[in-house]
Amino acid sequence: MWNVRTMYAKVRAVFRFAGIIWIVLFCGAIVVSVGTPLLRGVYMTLASSSWVVVEAKVVAIDSHAKSAEIRYEYVIGGVGYSGDRFAFLSPGSLLDKNLIEGSYHVGDRIKIFADPDDPGESVVLRRPLLFEYLAPTALIVLAACAFGAYFILRQIALLRRESQENTLRKSPD
Repeated sequence: MWNVRTMYAKVRAVFRFAGIIWIVLFCGAIVVSVGTPLLRGVYMTLASSSWVVVEAKVVAIDSHAKSAEIRYEYVIGGVGYSGDRFAFLSPGSLLDKNLIEGSYHVGDRIKIFADPDDPGESVVLRRPLLFEYLAPTALIVLAACAFGAYFILRQIALLRRESQENTLRKSPD
């Protein structure tokens, strides 16, 4: 037999379960959207350690309010290529903007790193895997995971407690 209290408990359990699903999806989206570029940056930084140094010419610097982009051209094996990647790991657009605008000018000859197996892949600055580049992104990922774990464990504990309370209410005295 259904009464209001049992119905309310079941609806509340469904909402708690929906909350668990939502938080898993939300935290998963944060981890994927923030963690994927971080992992790619770390991977490319490690992979580029064997890339060759090539001379390039800066052909454009596009300044924006909070960032700057550098474009350059280079030749490998008689074939011309163009690139626009400044660095794989970035501490932030404003810091890179200041570095690009202060250190590079259109027409400058610069040294870049190019992949000998895929000459179209290149980067101006190969950054070391330093704490200042990894920490902010890793902190966001860890915070999302910790928040998600706390919320999920809390909801599971509440569901168990409610289930035990319902069991006690149903048992004959």
